[in-house]
Amino acid sequence: MINILYNILKNMVVLLAPVLPYTSEEVYGFMPGEKIESVHLNDMPKVLEYKDFDEKLWDLFFDIKIDVNKALEEARNEK
Repeated sequence: MINILYNILKNMVVLLAPVLPYTSEEVYGFMPGEKIESVHLNDMPKVLEYKDFDEKLWDLFFDIKIDVNKALEEARNEK
């Protein structure tokens, strides 16, 4: 689990480096592990392709999201 979170953090820092150069450099400096001298010298992360995409599960997720949003709206209206 920690390895997954580390990879997400590293990829996000590299992707944000052109937009937030100083912040990305500082975060990169505090990251543990072996790294090169600057976040700006890293290659952009590779795009991962997911072959086992479940369309039904994705539709279910959005149906649940719609139901939750309706319930929140009703709760806000009732205070």
